[in-house]
Amino acid sequence: MLHKKAFSITVLCLMFIYSYSQDEVLFKPITVSFSNISIDSALNIIENKINYNFTYNSIYAISQKPLNAKFTNVPLSIVLDSIFRNPYLTYKTIDKQLVIFKQETDTLIETEQIKESSSTSSNYTINGRIIDAKSKENIPYASIGFLNKNRGTISNNDGNFSLTYNEEFLNDTLLIGHLGYQKLAIPVGELKPENTYKLEQKSISLQEVIIRSSDPRSLIRQALESKSKNYDINPFVHRAFYRETVRRNDRYMIYTEALFDIFKTAYRPTLFDDQLKLIKQRKFTDVNSKDTVLFKLQGGLSTSLMLDVIKHPINFLDENHLFEYDYFIRDMVIIDNDLAYLIEFKPNKMSNDMEFIGEIYLNINTLAIVKVNFNFTNDAIKKLKNTFILKQSKAIKAHPFDSEYSVTYKKSINGLYYINHIKGCLKLRVKRKRKLLTSTYQTSFEMISTDINTRDVSRFSRKETLNINKIFSDLTDSYNLQFWVNDNIIIPEEDLTKALQRFRQEDLSLEKK
Repeated sequence: MLHKKAFSITVLCLMFIYSYSQDEVLFKPITVSFSNISIDSALNIIENKINYNFTYNSIYAISQKPLNAKFTNVPLSIVLDSIFRNPYLTYKTIDKQLVIFKQETDTLIETEQIKESSSTSSNYTINGRIIDAKSKENIPYASIGFLNKNRGTISNNDGNFSLTYNEEFLNDTLLIGHLGYQKLAIPVGELKPENTYKLEQKSISLQEVIIRSSDPRSLIRQALESKSKNYDINPFVHRAFYRETVRRNDRYMIYTEALFDIFKTAYRPTLFDDQLKLIKQRKFTDVNSKDTVLFKLQGGLSTSLMLDVIKHPINFLDENHLFEYDYFIRDMVIIDNDLAYLIEFKPNKMSNDMEFIGEIYLNINTLAIVKVNFNFTNDAIKKLKNTFILKQSKAIKAHPFDSEYSVTYKKSINGLYYINHIKGCLKLRVKRKRKLLTSTYQTSFEMISTDINTRDVSRFSRKETLNINKIFSDLTDSYNLQFWVNDNIIIPEEDLTKALQRFRQEDLSLEKK
């Protein structure tokens, strides 16, 4: 099991430069510098560079210190994270607008109301609902903003919004837009306090034609360019079942199980980390006193999060390192009732020390990366001994000799793919001094998603989050009998997907807001 720092920097050579389509403004690298200016002024400079207009609540820029910064070829979302320094903000592009809003839409509305009550000028509030002109269905996450001023909001799940403005906006125009719909422009003087706004769908006259290259490296490049279309660029929360084991030869020394809620930051470049909140857990131990001083292996919690290869690309899925690997289309397989390319890869002579071999599965229609299996090469794993072992006694010699990792993504009802199943296993040979026989230690971890929530999600408070950099089995020792009933006993070798079918579904589901 790997330590987060080592896994992200030393082992997997993670990059901040994501291989997303240049059409996606949030992923586009920009070069910009600020010298003792306000956030408003900084955003105006960025607007001129990206040809997008920002819409945001001005309260996000209040009490911020003047900006002094320089960015060179940095993704736009990283620049925005650096400017606002607010992990609760997220970004959404609607046509040529880039909307900045809090993850809880209701909180955004509350801040507008607070601003209204604190202002000394005359204020006006409009409350509205945005619907599809033909189907009459609500349109969630539509952008509402003024044409000539940085003030706006975004509709909630039911298409409702509330927006406050003052006399300075009376000669402006309100714009309402959503991807796939024609933008609605309304003079502020014609606005009503309560109204329903209907958006017309844009007509598409040409049928999409997909032409695929047979070159596997080209397919990988197309998959990387399609990330922003196949994966959610908004934060989400999912519940996951987790287990972690340490085995010596045929005897299990430590077996730990837990249920987590995980806040996942958006699948785009960001300065902020995922968060993990412990719901319930249990641990079984059978550790010989001598084993406790031999060595301690890096925990699997941080590694499980870092193995989300869409969020944290490994070099065989990085545009800048594809030339270091050879790719081969080996088969066409069925995954979740859809056809997928099975592409094998291995390092070539141009590769560096961090070498991997494995398989990549691409959905034929969407080119989404739906599964990845990979191992370290034998030469690479020999060089990474200190990366895997946290603490080691002078009385032994431990050598890792095998590793296996697997990551699976599953399509949700919204057509996007989300992390679903992660597995990792590391094997080591351990020899004591003045002993002839060696022991084989195997450490493994597995995490499977049981439910997901993509609406009205928010980051966990600092008190709720778990320190993922510590060894999980060292942190937990309690047992919740009411949750871990007899039917919930899981044998370490048992298939976790099948075992979870015996659990109470209410325990595996997120609380709905």
